[in-house]
Amino acid sequence: MAAEVAFLVVRGSLTPYGYGLLSLSEDEHFQPLEEDDRGRVWVPEAVFPTRAAAERERERRELAAHELLNPFWLGPVDYLSYCTEEGVRERVREFGITPPEPVRDPSRFDGDLSDWAPWWDAESATWSDEQRADVWALLDKVRLFEVLEVELE
Repeated sequence: MAAEVAFLVVRGSLTPYGYGLLSLSEDEHFQPLEEDDRGRVWVPEAVFPTRAAAERERERRELAAHELLNPFWLGPVDYLSYCTEEGVRERVREFGITPPEPVRDPSRFDGDLSDWAPWWDAESATWSDEQRADVWALLDKVRLFEVLEVELE
């Protein structure tokens, strides 16, 4: 007899670090659910009988989180996007938004480290919903929610 499955919407466990940063941390967390390898920790949120229903809920939760979170609390641009920092800066300009000025940092490979989190806090309220969504879309490494297939016993 085939095992029944359900689709679980889970969120990444956010770990607070100093300086107002959060992390989808790989090794530290304050959630009750741990994985043996200390890898990404997922916190169960909701369960659905179909993948389609779970994906709709995942998307709804992701969009709701985007309205509340400053994405740059999660780390520097190179942790959040497959684009370079200059590439993100260029795309942000294409959206009609002035990005933060680059700060020279000789310890970084590309030499730049902009102050993105305070920029988001100060500027994002003046942008359209579409502009905020466009900036979030640039951050293609960030996924706050996932859908997992689980076997029911």
